[in-house]
Amino acid sequence: MLKVYTDGSYKNGFVSYGFLLSSPVLGGEQIVAKVSKATTELQNVEAELKAALYALNYVKQEKLDEKFPVIVLCSDIDIIKKALSGKVNSQNPEVVKYVEELKNIAKSLKCRLCLEKVRGHENHVHNKLDIHLRRKINRYIAERTQAYA
Repeated sequence: MLKVYTDGSYKNGFVSYGFLLSSPVLGGEQIVAKVSKATTELQNVEAELKAALYALNYVKQEKLDEKFPVIVLCSDIDIIKKALSGKVNSQNPEVVKYVEELKNIAKSLKCRLCLEKVRGHENHVHNKLDIHLRRKINRYIAERTQAYA
């Protein structure tokens, strides 16, 4: 089994998002993260949705869905679970776009995808990812601020 923890953060018009892969088969834990300019008004929700998409696309690209019969996607926001179970009822076009992308990539996986809700800041592994993302976005913003000073 592979556990994939996802998280996202928003600050000053930027989103940091990523995931932490956890499996003894992969040698322990691995964090993959990005920072980009926010493209919607969704702020933290955009970051969380991007994190789940980034993780599932990575799983597909690296063929982890062929190596692991079960992948558990762990998130601290309900919209991921609702999106993948078809229970998001939003009129917001950005949310609808992300939900459709999530459902499509999930359907294409060659493994069973399970969803697990983790409590933000109370799960040790998920907290590691949260701290990493906050540091990454703060460093990213600081570098851009210094470049304009």
